[in-house]
Amino acid sequence: MLQLLERQVGADPHHIGFPSVQTCMAIVLLTDTGLFGWHSLNQGDGVTQTNAGRFANFIAANNPGLHQHLYLATNRGVHGGNWRTELQALAAGLNYHGPATSIDLKVNSEGVYVQFERQQGVNTCAIHYKRNSKMDYESAAGRMDPQAVRHRQLVLGGGMGFGFIPAGGDGKIKVYTTVSTNANSRKGKLNSVGSGQRDTITIP
Repeated sequence: MLQLLERQVGADPHHIGFPSVQTCMAIVLLTDTGLFGWHSLNQGDGVTQTNAGRFANFIAANNPGLHQHLYLATNRGVHGGNWRTELQALAAGLNYHGPATSIDLKVNSEGVYVQFERQQGVNTCAIHYKRNSKMDYESAAGRMDPQAVRHRQLVLGGGMGFGFIPAGGDGKIKVYTTVSTNANSRKGKLNSVGSGQRDTITIP
């Protein structure tokens, strides 16, 4: 499964995971071809809208198909901001029109793992989450060559663009290869996002 760390963007036909979401945002655009994800930093709506436009360039280059649903998940208690204006800023940057859902993970004390699963035929995602303390993240031995992964990153340098995450000056990137619940999780399962954690609006 594709796992996106901070600033990373990526696409997957079925699943996308976001390790350690706390003040940042897990953003997913569902289309009829799959999921497009962006692990965005917590920034003002203006910056979010600008970077969403650059995320839109990535989407357009990867067979996006028809837009179906826009999602944003965060811990509102520590993230701050207004969920409605955040969705509107995202939608404006993506030129998105349709249903948009903000999710409050309601875990303010630590980072949270968030996972989106495409539900074919109903134009929605199943969304699950778990506190970091109940998750194990395993990365590849050393780091991986950029050509071996689907991850990209919104980076600074001569303007904003897409590039690979630099790590240790070796030109390689860090990715999580395995994400699973650990012994601290009593039932060994992720939590489902409930209806009381969702707010949905329609972007005209």
